[in-house]
Amino acid sequence: MSIMGYYKRLQRIEKLCYKSNLKLVKKQEQQINKLATCIEQIKEIAEKIDDSDGCAYGDYDCDNCSSLEQETVCTYKVKKLILQKISEVDIE
Repeated sequence: MSIMGYYKRLQRIEKLCYKSNLKLVKKQEQQINKLATCIEQIKEIAEKIDDSDGCAYGDYDCDNCSSLEQETVCTYKVKKLILQKISEVDIE
């Protein structure tokens, strides 16, 4: 094979590698966007927590909460919400 033949072959290989890398970068970008969305949702959940009494639902009336063990139940619910958000992100 001539030098030009090798050169053209090398160019084809280079194009294939470029396309493959481009697909990989796009897939990684999608995964990063999913993770960023998940982090934002977890942040919103965490911001609702009322630090004064540990209630996970800052927009509710915690003084009249129907839970017997208000702090434990609220903490459990927050953990469950966060874990649910994390499980929704399907990263390969």
